[in-house]
Parts: sequence; C-alpha cells; structure tokens
Amino acid sequence: MRFAVLVIALVLCTSISISIKLAMKKAPHLTTITPQIATPGDTIYIYGNHFGSKINDSYVQIAGSRITTSHYISWTDNVITLTLPMDVRDGFLQVVTSSGKSDPINFSNQNNIPRFVKNDATSTLPQITEISKSSSIGKLITITGKNFGTLRNNSKVFFSIENKDGTKDFIPCPEREIYYEFWNNQEIRVRIPNGTTSGPVFVMTNSGASNSADIQIQNMPGTKSFSEEKTYEISLKATFASTDTKNSNDITVHIPIPPETTTQRGIEIRKSSPEPLIQNYMNTIVHQTSISAKQKNAVSIEHTFLIPVYSIRTSVISERVKPYSDETKKFLADYLRENEIIPSGNEQVKKLASEITNENSPYKKAQNIYNYLIRNYEISTELKTGEMNIEELIASKNADGYDATILYCALLRASDIPCIPIAGFYIDSEKTAHKHWWAEFYIEDFGWIPVDLILGSGIVYPGMEENTKNKTFYFGSIDANRIAFSRGWNRLISTNINNKKIYHPRSFALQSVWEEYSEENKAYVSSWEDITVENIY
Repeated sequence: MRFAVLVIALVLCTSISISIKLAMKKAPHLTTITPQIATPGDTIYIYGNHFGSKINDSYVQIAGSRITTSHYISWTDNVITLTLPMDVRDGFLQVVTSSGKSDPINFSNQNNIPRFVKNDATSTLPQITEISKSSSIGKLITITGKNFGTLRNNSKVFFSIENKDGTKDFIPCPEREIYYEFWNNQEIRVRIPNGTTSGPVFVMTNSGASNSADIQIQNMPGTKSFSEEKTYEISLKATFASTDTKNSNDITVHIPIPPETTTQRGIEIRKSSPEPLIQNYMNTIVHQTSISAKQKNAVSIEHTFLIPVYSIRTSVISERVKPYSDETKKFLADYLRENEIIPSGNEQVKKLASEITNENSPYKKAQNIYNYLIRNYEISTELKTGEMNIEELIASKNADGYDATILYCALLRASDIPCIPIAGFYIDSEKTAHKHWWAEFYIEDFGWIPVDLILGSGIVYPGMEENTKNKTFYFGSIDANRIAFSRGWNRLISTNINNKKIYHPRSFALQSVWEEYSEENKAYVSSWEDITVENIY
C-alpha cells in the first residue's frame, strides 16, 4: 500500500513539474530590429526575449520566407544576429520558436527602393493616414494615405489572422479583382477577406510595407480558429514524349499553382525545372517545350513547393446567420451560377435541392444537404473516368469523391448559397498523396465554411485522428492533412488562339487547360504524376 502511494505521489510530482515547464514556455517577443532597412549581405540585429538560448528548430522569417541556418551569426535568448540573404523580400520580420511566433516588425530591402530616393529611403514607402475602423467579413473598407501607386499591379493589402494559440499572422487579400474595387495613389477600397480578425492592416507595394492601422471585425455569427500547422515540401512532375518519328512537337504546359488561402499561407516555389516561360499566368506556371521521337528520354517538367497548411474549425450560431445582402449576391455572383463543371441549373439538381430541405437559413440548408448526401450516397475512393453525368449520378447514388463534391456545390448553388469546389491531395501518415476534393460555402458576415463529404462519409486514411472520424466534424472543420491546388473553376485562356487544348477531368486541379499544342503536332504522350511528399515539418 505504501509503495502504491509513493508511485502515485511520484507521478503527480512529475506531472506537476512537466506542467510548470510547459507553462513557463513563452512565445518569442520582438522589440526592435537594426537596421530596419538594409541591403543583402548586411548584418541584422534582432532584439527581444524568449528566443531560446540555442537555435534548435527556431528560425527567423521575413515576408513569410524562412532564413536558412547558414545565415545566422549568433542566437541567444535576447539577441539574434544574422546576415541578410540575397533574395529577401520586403515584409514583416518574425521570430518563430516551438512556443509560437513573435509579433511582426516591418522590414524593407534597400535594393527594392528606387535609387532616386536613396538619401531618404522611406519617402516612397506607402503610408496609411486613415482607415475604416470597423466592418464585417466581405464588406468594403476604405484606406486613405499616399504612395499606394496609381495602379495596383502586384501591390497588396494584408490583414490580420489569429491562430488558436494566440499568435498572429498576416494574409494578403486574394488576387481576384472582386476583392479590390478601387486603387489609386491616395485611396484603396478593398473587401475584408475570409478569416480576418480585428487587428492591424498594412499595404505592400514594390517600394516596401506601409505603417499599419487597426480595424475591428463586427457581426460575426460564430467563430473560426486555425491551428495544427504543418509545412509540406512536395514535388510535382510531368513527362512528355513524342510518338511522331518524323516531326518535333511544340507543347505548352500549365502547372497549377497552389492558392494562397487562410489555411495555406506563405507558399514558396522552391524549384522550377526547366525555367518556365511565364512564372504566373492565371494561377498556372507556363512551360513551352519541344519534343521529338529522336530524343532518348522523355522531357520532364518538375516543381518543388513549400506549403504551410493549417487546420480550421468553425462554430456557427445558426440563429444569428443573416440572409445574403444584395451587395454579397453581386460580389459572389460567380459562385452562385452554373459553369462548365457545376450543373446547378440542371432541372433534376434544382428538384433534388428543393426536396432535400425547405429551410430558410443558408447555414441549415447547407447542413441538411450535407447530411442527405452522406446518408444516401455511396461515396468511393475509387475514381471514375471521364466527365460526370449528373442525371446518372442522381439516379444511381454512387459517387466518387469528385462527383460528391461537385454535386454538393451544384445543390447549394441551386439553393442560392454561394459554394466553391476545391481540388488537391490528402496526405496520410505514410506520406501517401490521395487525389482529394472538398468544398466551401459562404455565410454573410462570416465568410467561407469548409465541407468534406469524402471523409464525412466515413472514409478513413492512415493516421487520421479519432475526433475527425465522425460525420459532424467535416461539416465546418477540416484538418491540416491536405494541399489545395485549385480553388474554384479556373477557366484558362489559351496562350495561342489556334492551339488545340487538353483538359484532364477529375484531376488534382480544376482548370480548363493543362496542355496546348499546335495543329502541326502529330502525336505525343503525357504523364502527370501524383505529388511526392519530400518532407513534413
């Protein structure tokens, strides 16, 4: 009996000791950096506390990019000294440790500042003088100031996003023009993107980052939380070979670029081989290559991406969900109408949507349709081939993951709920990549809510957590075991109007063109491999 008491006491003491140690771990705190404007090769001094006495797995990031180990001169709990890399961009500098991320401080690369302002490096930096103080997700805010530029070009507005552990990140407003209503040198009118929380907003131009100004987010009918960060290093490869023994074939290839979203932030293209013709054309990397049957080996195009991914959990009070305003319906008109892959105007789709639910609340409608599909449809991981036949799908109630996701989007759009399909891969604990599709629907003053019918139907991959193995989890929440390669239907414009185009249905990106070739081309074969997961950090 005494021995048992001693064991229990020892366990309690150990638990208390571990709890105290964990409680004592604090997120890094950043006070200042010197200099705040520097040239590659300069020494940067970073001051604060809770950096840790050794570097271990900690790092400094600037504009979302990690500073590699070779650039650090010294690392202590209060001071970090490093040499500025050559390819550093303007943006926020943060210290990242196992305990979290520090608050950010603006940093500018001297080389990005026009030479004629060399004596006054801050004179062309954008500056915010006034900003709308409060608004809701999806609504317009007005930013006034100077040096924003007469045209937006590559400039962006960044908004705050808060993670579950209390750390803050910054997300750019999406590139789609529907978010940027007006931009000139003194004024910007921009919509508040999905996931934004109350906090700082800043403007980034080619000259650098502006000062920040705070906004307050109002009228949220629920909460969103982001956690469980995983960073995937993945490679993507496609090969092309000619079967024409007499002629060479010229091919244009479109590699999808993983989109920046609230759950995918700070994406880096680590490698492109060979060098692309166009770095970013309508969210694709464009390559042009020539192939011939005389070549001994097929031509390969390879890319390596670094993709940080977060899980998301939402909680919505359905009674607080408002009807869509006319402004929102206009803003999201593309996500309400039928297109090439979402047959929401089909009469059978509209009939089925009306039979499933007569709820007025968009949130409850979306939930009822989700429950109907996972209860009544057999969803398989075995992919079908070819285009989807919507009438056959509704009649048979047998679907693969692609069919189920597209049908869900069609039913929601037919019910006047903005909805968007997402395509990519699910990464299991064995680093195996499975083609995967899920969806998001939109709620007034709240933004996009994720839905995964494949996993919600009961399909289980190796390494899934117990709390995610139930149908309720995947209505409103998704894990971090996925990589999106497209968000919505990407209707690509051909690089040459006379080119013939190849489309790959049921693939890991939803885009209308994957390959283009001219009339003179005779024959070739292509192979798009599933991604390889090189590392998970």
